[in-house]
Amino acid sequence: AMGEANVRPSSASFTALVHASTRARRLDAAFEALAAMRRLKVRPAGATFSAVIGACVAADDFAAAMGVLQEMLKSSEVPEPSVFNSLIALCGKSGEGEYALRIFAYMKQLEVIPNSTTFRALVAACLNAGDSARAEQAVHEMAAAGWEPDAETAESLLRAVASRQGEVSLPGRLLPLLHRFLPCVEPAARGPLLLRLAADLCEASERCGGDAARLDEAARVVDALRFQAGAPPPLAPVLDEAAFGAALRQLHASLPPAGKPVESASRDR
Repeated sequence: AMGEANVRPSSASFTALVHASTRARRLDAAFEALAAMRRLKVRPAGATFSAVIGACVAADDFAAAMGVLQEMLKSSEVPEPSVFNSLIALCGKSGEGEYALRIFAYMKQLEVIPNSTTFRALVAACLNAGDSARAEQAVHEMAAAGWEPDAETAESLLRAVASRQGEVSLPGRLLPLLHRFLPCVEPAARGPLLLRLAADLCEASERCGGDAARLDEAARVVDALRFQAGAPPPLAPVLDEAAFGAALRQLHASLPPAGKPVESASRDR
């Protein structure tokens, strides 16, 4: 209609049209708007490309989003962090942790500074892909960049490390993470989280085939977690030698059945 009235549409007009297409869940209309800009020789602004990428993300079309990103970079438009954040989040949604890491690396290569949303999306993508080691690395990088993980990110990471398949998280691994990231968790949620971590460790130790040394190490951590349930940080690594043999058995007896929430974080010493 704008063309018929001999009014040259602006990039802002097309950007608004793309946003409307996204709200209507019409990815085809978003690409039609971009194609019309090419025909009319209207140079898309960064906001226009970002809007089209947003439409691709809303439609869960990762390949299309990456194609628009490449076109955006060829036009010398530098994407905002939000563009990369949405792409990383889309990777996480589909369990593509490796792609999320590649996009993050590409973001840094372009000297686009990650923000807290970037790191949260990256951690979630790694965890959804079952890569707790990469998630842990991302959280440390997040902290080094001056961003503290939110409660959900901290809890997800701690539980993923505690329950890592085929491995018992030894005191030298899990307890330092608790020292660093337990303060990010709401005080009222710390006790229940510690008990859940202890349960995760029990399950992980059983998956190791009953290796005595691993079970003893798991018992050390379990005892430390049970002793500290409800205690404020800093978390002291309390390792009670006398509790080794009974720690796993006591924990199984004291925890509620799987699937039921923990109502209290009181110590049962």
